[in-house]
Amino acid sequence: MPDKTRRPAEHAALDRSIPGTNGGADPPDRRILLPLHRGGARAANGLLDGFVIWGDVAYRRCMFFSPDYWRTYFKPTVQRMIDFCHRRQLPVIYHGCGNASAILPDFIAMGLDAYNPLEAKADLDVVALRRQYGHRLASAATATSRSGRKAIRKESAARS
Repeated sequence: MPDKTRRPAEHAALDRSIPGTNGGADPPDRRILLPLHRGGARAANGLLDGFVIWGDVAYRRCMFFSPDYWRTYFKPTVQRMIDFCHRRQLPVIYHGCGNASAILPDFIAMGLDAYNPLEAKADLDVVALRRQYGHRLASAATATSRSGRKAIRKESAARS
């Protein structure tokens, strides 16, 4: 079985082309997204029930860049966003399409409340992940586009 946490070698150039790799310049998420996140939450003036952070970081089978790159350039800002919301008693959902399983333990350690979606087409098995992580990370939704309702019901019945 191929290792689905490794990116194809030809994608290594992507790491060198993303902001933050050019001598330590701030990635755009720190300069732009964090102030927008905070401003939006403040402008809502207590009317929010929760917050969703949008941040696709993965392909169907692996991440866009190495998990270490994500930890260096994205995790600190995502942590600040989570902490900001939690100080206001707001649960946080992180939306990220693709197979970001390599950083799910990071999200748990950061105190993320839920991840969305767990895509079957990206080989994210909601049952296996629940067994692995228990109730430490909720799934806000699961998604499948590779099988119809009949196949989903059959698989669900087989797991019951």
